[in-house]
Order: sequence, then structure tokens, then C-alpha cells
Amino acid sequence: MYLWDVEALAQDLKEERVSQREQVKYVLVWVVLASLQYLMHLVPREGPDITALASAVISMMVPILGTVACYRANGSGDDKDFLPRFFCLSFPLAISTGIGLVLVVSFLGIPLSCALRGLVSPESYEILRSEPSPTVCGLAIGAVYYWRLWKWTRMVAHSELEPDTKSQAKG
Repeated sequence: MYLWDVEALAQDLKEERVSQREQVKYVLVWVVLASLQYLMHLVPREGPDITALASAVISMMVPILGTVACYRANGSGDDKDFLPRFFCLSFPLAISTGIGLVLVVSFLGIPLSCALRGLVSPESYEILRSEPSPTVCGLAIGAVYYWRLWKWTRMVAHSELEPDTKSQAKG
């Protein structure tokens, strides 16, 4: 893995000497760095407490483990084109997962929140709204997203999709 010599990496990419396994390492490093940058904004200014630190570490694990699971699903099939599959599938899955989240919150979360407000004391309600609820919700959303990405990556790699006669007719 090249950390500094971009020219050598570019040459290896041009000559197809960078394996998929090596390419995934670059993706994982990118995921870790992006996660760290995001998590730095979550740490309180007065310094991290053990709960915030644990939440941050656990939150980083979802994209890392999800990416590894998708890579393995691809490798257990035809072991081709992992990065294009991973990134192309990621976009529509992120959109549909986001829309699903909005629907779940709208139809379940808001009524549940209103019901809880009437059932528990104001202090208990504020505790439920703060920690660890956002972390648990974020982990659940991430887990659903990566599960869906794993499922579709596996289906493509294992040729589990039915032939699409509509697309073939257009092409």
C-alpha cells in the first residue's frame, strides 16, 4: 500500500497491478479517516467521557465491518469488480434507506415519542431522548444499510439476479 508515492500507485493502477484486495485496503483507510473526522465533531468540548468514547468506537465499527462483509460477499462469488459494485450500489441504497428512515420516524417514531412523553416523567423522557438513543438509532440505521449493501453485493457476485429483458431490449 502506497502512502506517499502517488506516481508509483498510478503506474500500478494503469498496469493493473493493484489487486482488489489491495484496493479494499484503500477504501477501508478512507472509511476510517472519514469516520474519525465525523466522530471528532461528536466529542464534547470539555473532553470525551467513557460513554462518548465507547459510542464513537462502536459507531466506527459499523462501516468498517460492513465494508469488509461486502468485500467477502463479493469474493465468495465471482470476485470481480468489487469497487464499482460497492460504490454504485451504495448510492441508491443510501437514498432508499434514508427515505425508509423518514417513513419509520414519521409513522412510528413520532407517535411513540408522544406516547412516551405522557407515560414517563419529564426527566426520564429527556434521558430517553438523549443518551444512548441517538447512538442506538444510528447503529441500527447503519446496520440496515450495510446489510442491504451486503445482500445486493452478494446477489450480483453470485449471479442470483434474474436476467432483465427490459434493459437488454433497450441496449
